[in-house]
Amino acid sequence: MDESINPSLVQKTFMNQQPQIFKDFICTTFPTMYFHNKFRFTNSSTFPDYAGQHFGSNPYHDAAICCLNAVYLVYVTKDTTLYQVSREKYACALREVKRNLNSDDALSDSMLCTVMLLSIYEIWAQTTSDSWIQHARAVQRLLFCRGVTGHLSGFGRACYFAFRPFLIACALYEGKPCFLDEYEWQQFALTIRMEDSQKPGEWSIFAEISERIFMELVSCPRYISDAQRVDHLSSCEVLTLILRIYNTCDKLRQFVDELQSLLAAHNQLKAGIICQAYSFTGPIPKDFPQSSASLILCGATRAISILEDVLNSIIKRTRVEVELIAPMLFASSNYDTLSHGRISEIIARSKKAASSGSSSFSTPSSSTSSGGFHFISDISRCASIEMHDITDSDSVTWLDRIAGSMGFLGAEIVSDADPSNSATCGVE
Repeated sequence: MDESINPSLVQKTFMNQQPQIFKDFICTTFPTMYFHNKFRFTNSSTFPDYAGQHFGSNPYHDAAICCLNAVYLVYVTKDTTLYQVSREKYACALREVKRNLNSDDALSDSMLCTVMLLSIYEIWAQTTSDSWIQHARAVQRLLFCRGVTGHLSGFGRACYFAFRPFLIACALYEGKPCFLDEYEWQQFALTIRMEDSQKPGEWSIFAEISERIFMELVSCPRYISDAQRVDHLSSCEVLTLILRIYNTCDKLRQFVDELQSLLAAHNQLKAGIICQAYSFTGPIPKDFPQSSASLILCGATRAISILEDVLNSIIKRTRVEVELIAPMLFASSNYDTLSHGRISEIIARSKKAASSGSSSFSTPSSSTSSGGFHFISDISRCASIEMHDITDSDSVTWLDRIAGSMGFLGAEIVSDADPSNSATCGVE
């Protein structure tokens, strides 16, 4: 009570330190997302900049920053009593957000930023197993209500860019499509691709290919969602789904090759080896130093494997129908990038797996979902963990890797019939 009436000098000093602590938090926990994408926001505020400029402007924004800072200070100081401080600030943030939802601030940058931070806090602290999903849904609703025009520039654009990987991860976790694959938002991604690739900076060379990959990855939740209900689709719908997935796989393979060459040339340049226009000749390295570009490369590579598993599941579960419509695959003129040889190969591989019983998928019984499988990743594995061990230095940056891979870190398709699918949380 004394502190609320007449705050002490210590209390004031502590509050004044919050913007700098928050910047340290962002730089430490999201190093690749922050440092390798700063070129995108030369004319607008980044997250830590915005926090410093607007800290003290409204209580919900301040409380969200303080609760995240308190969890971060547990890692810095090893003082676990700060968990209680973080819970108190989190409860305060929730109260203030609820109080302002019907005000003029409901669709403001500060409210959007606050709800995003609360979702990140829940992924770390996990007061309940799915609270981060609830906040992610709220972010989705705010983005949708604000529309594309609310994110074309300024801090709104920074919010969109920072949280879009978690919207994909949320959609994958829930087995639902991600609204960012809709036409209006895809056109927005195209605008970002064109603008950011022209900006100065060492990492802007990767903006073009990274955004192309993102525009394909954002469609994956819809593919997986449709594949899980494939028993309820018509033959025409199954054909369309197969064609779309094949088309995305082919594009992603092409983009992966281009990004690998670009990363190899970039590494040569940093090593002092002169290369012309980022061209690269020679064997492509198997691994690259961790960067925003290398993380999205991992996400794209993992997505290809996931989509191939999804295709195998679809073809096995609807093999009679696919055999009937297979000639249409080769007659289709709408997907010029499809490889007929690759289509034949995977159909043959699926038939062989079905006949040998070696497939990891089986026809679902009444006790399993209609799709016969579900998607898991590192973020979904950790959803059942009571508290992530943020005292481990490797774990502090795990969300950076989740974000960089667009939610595909540690991703795999697991059969609902497999009793050994309860994976534990493992940070790669």
